[in-house]
Amino acid sequence: MKETFMKKRLFLRILPIIAGIVFLFLFLRSRADEGHISYSLLILEDEDGKRTLMKNYLDTSALIPVELDDEKEKALHLLMGEEAEYSELWTDYEMTQDKATGLFRILKKGTDPEFSNIILRNDEDIQKYRELAEAYMKAYKEVLSDLSVSFIYADYEAKGRAKRFTDGFFFYHMRGMQYIDTKDSDNSWSLDLTYDEYRALDEKIDINELPFDISSFDAWKGTLDSLGIEYDIKADHDSPRYKAAKAHIEKIMGDDLQNMSAEEKECLVTRRLKEFDSDGYMVNIFGVSGMDVGRVPLEERAVIIPVAEEYKKRLFEFERLLCTEPFEGRRNIDEKSRIYRDCQLSLKTEDRLKGTYTLSQYERRFFELLSADHDITYEEAMTRIKVSPDSKTLELLMDPVVDEALRHSRDSLNRWMTE
Repeated sequence: MKETFMKKRLFLRILPIIAGIVFLFLFLRSRADEGHISYSLLILEDEDGKRTLMKNYLDTSALIPVELDDEKEKALHLLMGEEAEYSELWTDYEMTQDKATGLFRILKKGTDPEFSNIILRNDEDIQKYRELAEAYMKAYKEVLSDLSVSFIYADYEAKGRAKRFTDGFFFYHMRGMQYIDTKDSDNSWSLDLTYDEYRALDEKIDINELPFDISSFDAWKGTLDSLGIEYDIKADHDSPRYKAAKAHIEKIMGDDLQNMSAEEKECLVTRRLKEFDSDGYMVNIFGVSGMDVGRVPLEERAVIIPVAEEYKKRLFEFERLLCTEPFEGRRNIDEKSRIYRDCQLSLKTEDRLKGTYTLSQYERRFFELLSADHDITYEEAMTRIKVSPDSKTLELLMDPVVDEALRHSRDSLNRWMTE
């Protein structure tokens, strides 16, 4: 009997849609962060102070570099105000070339390759990128009828994550690896990946150099075994993992499940098993379980709990950098994500949402205190923070010396947040 994660025409119809949603999420994630400041434009500055605006090509994530002369700088400042002053450093980024397509991609150092962007340096690159998308749309018109969707797979291929075949195409991303056969849906297959499995695949495998037919799932099995990637998942219907996946499918599919056979339903559930740990907690895209906010009501997760001093100290120093050197803080915004992830992993699964909420409360108070007094120490800051009687928020104990400055800082922050 074929593996339950394979087959079905329904699967063939929804795969491009799923991949598009995943791509859009990852694109948005790479362009903004959930910190105090979010931004969508990338401006890179070289060692001579010359600045280059990275402009999106059409509605894709590919970037076109535009050198900013005096006229363009003036227009940018009129449009963005002080935000136009912010730029990142070219030296913080690296460019690599895809051997198969010849296109370049740019990535901030220390960032997951999933968040790289294709950089179109000239008209030749633009033409090559467009022709690649058009090749997908022409070859696979059964499932890719729109050029904007075809650009998604052109992007994957230019990043070394997709490969075309006569009857279909293979691609992988942070959530899984998939082959879509446009001629025979029974040959299509998909395998969900955990974050660690994705990293193992991405770091150790070049799909264009593998000595086997990557459109065949059976041909993959030896490589998957060597990478420690789980694929022959046994569905234990009594396990918390299976029950959680089944409940999730029922919630998102709703009445559509009534039109599906028992085998199709089982296939959907089995394919989602990797999104849950053995205790039934959903695992997010960064490999942390227990972060599903839909599972826990707000009043239950918005609770202050003890978190290690290490993470509060790291967050305090990051907020100091953001307050004293905002451009430098924004250039290192990924550090905040690392602090939160490290803190989450240090806690029991059932406490991770509460721990995240707790750390966010400290972040807010640290930012207020540091905005009023850049020289305050972590120890001094902690003496001015106390847990509210209901354990729902963190309150500030006011110091008369900084009271006025703090109030002014808080008013400015509130104005900025509501603008």
